[in-house]
Amino acid sequence: MPFDRNPNRVPDKIDRDEEREPDQSHLVHVPRIYCTIQNHGLLHLPPPIVERLAALGIQNAQGESHLGHSETLTAMTDELIEGLGRFSSLRRIQSGTRDLIVTAAAVHDIGKTGPPMSINPDPIPFVKFYNVDFPNGAQKMMLRTALHLAIQMGGITTEERNYIEKVLRAYGLAPDRMYLRTFYNLHSLFTYDILREGGTTEDIAAAASGHHLKRGVKPDSYSFGDLAETGRYIEPLDELAAMVRKNNLRTRNLSTRDRIQAVYLPFETLPKPISSAYCGTLNVAIASGVLPDIVERHPSQKS
Repeated sequence: MPFDRNPNRVPDKIDRDEEREPDQSHLVHVPRIYCTIQNHGLLHLPPPIVERLAALGIQNAQGESHLGHSETLTAMTDELIEGLGRFSSLRRIQSGTRDLIVTAAAVHDIGKTGPPMSINPDPIPFVKFYNVDFPNGAQKMMLRTALHLAIQMGGITTEERNYIEKVLRAYGLAPDRMYLRTFYNLHSLFTYDILREGGTTEDIAAAASGHHLKRGVKPDSYSFGDLAETGRYIEPLDELAAMVRKNNLRTRNLSTRDRIQAVYLPFETLPKPISSAYCGTLNVAIASGVLPDIVERHPSQKS
């Protein structure tokens, strides 16, 4: 794994005297999440998960939020499955599988609130750090450098930086030896741990945390085969949904066709068996016009 964590180590709780007083202001977004649950027919999400998910509603400097991205991805995933269901090659998707995949799309980025609640009672510092718009090439810098830069940029405070480092150590990670890119990739593993600790089913946790298989990121206990069945529907759309962000200067002016090709081509080069599964789904979606229609219907992500 690309980070220093002992998977057999039981995470330590942060000493009570050193814990931050959790900020509850993000709970204002809870009704918005229940609206998504109702509108898209999601599977049951326990209240701790809904409350944690609400922290993703904190906006960045451009007025965007990870919750808005998740809402966009949920809608796109719902539309992809509905559209592909009109073609015989994918009519085998049962309603239960559809519910699982769309629910996983809604919670896929909950890991951007940091490690699970048992050692991380305050998700705000992590969300604020994930919101920082670093300059190009920043992912290659060390995490500690990025944290310092985030303070200079006004994204987080010194206290929040200390809290992030403390929580990562309690989780069994070494923030002093970690690259920012590694930290970013960790959010899919945080997603798995949060969902399982918060009371969701194993299937939802596996599907949601499988949205970065192309990067090789997966929970220690899972093989790629375990996750590809459901995660393959989320990852391409996750990348397409990220392309419609206002501050994504690299893709903001690309046509629908070019955006799709930018996502599709890298999947073609993946080693089998993952590449054939991804490309099979994408080929049908592109050839049928389902995917271009979806991209056209979502010219920008929700706030």
